[in-house]
Amino acid sequence: MTTLHTLTGDLPALLGGDIRNPLVTIESNVVAPDALVDFDNAKTYPPGPDRVPLNAGATFAIQLIDTGGEGTNMSDGSLRWTLSVAYSDAAGIRRTWSCRNFVITADTDLSAVVPTADPPATAANQYIAEMEALLAQAEEAVGLTGEDAAVAALLANSNSASRAALARLVQWAKTPDTLITGAITRNSASVVTSAQVVWPDGATGVFTTTDIGPMDTIDAYTITYDDGVTDLTFTQPAITRDVNGAATNIPGMVVS
Repeated sequence: MTTLHTLTGDLPALLGGDIRNPLVTIESNVVAPDALVDFDNAKTYPPGPDRVPLNAGATFAIQLIDTGGEGTNMSDGSLRWTLSVAYSDAAGIRRTWSCRNFVITADTDLSAVVPTADPPATAANQYIAEMEALLAQAEEAVGLTGEDAAVAALLANSNSASRAALARLVQWAKTPDTLITGAITRNSASVVTSAQVVWPDGATGVFTTTDIGPMDTIDAYTITYDDGVTDLTFTQPAITRDVNGAATNIPGMVVS
């Protein structure tokens, strides 16, 4: 049977005092096109980051599936969790921190999980390290094209971290539901047509649906990105679906 455990956390205590505008996400190590499936509760957890709601004082309490338990398609003991935090320090500098690939087998606090993470989590720029690891697969899997000067500079930059940063943004853009924050505009069929977004690195933007399928599926959309320095638009060209609504062709994301 699927077992859930509560993970708590106190971000100021863990990261050292004054943190501002924190954005916390949690994700399993399951990657698309697969998903984490809870058979006992008939629930599916899509791959990719999911936002963690914060309480006053930047504390949280969330429930996670036991990494060594039964009742899921990851009951072989291979399930792992990663918690990531993007925040601004007292000087206004945007920083990132993550606790990667940890196990959870009982109710616990994040401070107790950190020493067991892979590698041990630190407040150093692990965001860049993660991007480096994703770079090769992301650039190969996603159609990265662009005419904007800022995009061209990122793609041509010899610093792999810059290229990896763009690749990571593309991965985030492919899961827009994790970015949407605030008011949502819907049509008469309750399909989302536009919404404000906040990216995990603190940048802001707007999600806009550009094509709705006959079964009320969002088949094409754009998401803008503005961090005060770089303005980007991520465009998902129209997805092709069969008569049952299942995707048969998903074009690569276009960056401009």
